[in-house]
Amino acid sequence: MSNHSKNFLNNRVLIKGEKQGYCRICKQYGDLTHDHIPPKGSITISPVALRTLAQNKEIKSVIAQGGASFRTLCSNCNNNLLGKQYDPELNKVSKEVGSLVNKISDLSYRGFSLPPKVEIDIKPQRLARAVIGHLLASNYHPTQSESDIKKHVPSSEELRNFFLDQNVALPENFNIYYWFYPGNRQVLIREAFMSFYSHNREPLIFGLIKFAPIAYMLTRDEPKNCKPNALNLFSNRNIGIDNTEKIQINLDSYPRLDSPEAPNDDDKNIIFFDPQLTSIATKKESKKKGFAKKQTS
Repeated sequence: MSNHSKNFLNNRVLIKGEKQGYCRICKQYGDLTHDHIPPKGSITISPVALRTLAQNKEIKSVIAQGGASFRTLCSNCNNNLLGKQYDPELNKVSKEVGSLVNKISDLSYRGFSLPPKVEIDIKPQRLARAVIGHLLASNYHPTQSESDIKKHVPSSEELRNFFLDQNVALPENFNIYYWFYPGNRQVLIREAFMSFYSHNREPLIFGLIKFAPIAYMLTRDEPKNCKPNALNLFSNRNIGIDNTEKIQINLDSYPRLDSPEAPNDDDKNIIFFDPQLTSIATKKESKKKGFAKKQTS
């Protein structure tokens, strides 16, 4: 294996970052704060082991005691906008779906026949901005200049405008998809490219946030013949910031737990990414003696 390949595999997740720098969202220079993904209030936060998507398993994981967090945002974008304006909707959806799944599991245990789908009310504009805000903030990169922030993910300029202005609709070249995700791992991919073996299929550019019970995928310039196997968050992207819509959660039909970040032969695709813009978090294994339930994909 070449040294370049070894370095690629040995890249570790960077979470601390500089105490001062350019905010990933507003790009103002100043003190930086930690963005937690998943956000506090969404799920129970516990210590996690962090790896990049390409990291060799022989390389020790980064342990994050308070869950995955990245020091990349100014206080205003992190606390006043993301934390107070948008994360409450993301947290509400996670808790509501989680509560429904628990109730359904309990009824199933008692022998009742259960519906394969559930519906919940959401505020799509606030939920979309929470997803996009965390994608913009995720995965600290060693180069943090204003020009580098734009260069690493060129599409983020349009997404910043959407996040910062509540009157702006999600640009037509972006879509946000979601699906039921009952997996144990938390997966973050700020931006990646999915290429297909078929010569007549164009690549799919996407970002990904996965933590139980919902996964979210942001796509850019999506090819017509390459729509994800999931539901679109927006039926009307011009809906008001506090208007609600019902969305459907399919509990009996969803992608593999390790899809799309770990394609297999059946998928007929491969993904390309910068390792430092990816992370996979699994619950930190206990050092206590005895039997422990193993994490699954």
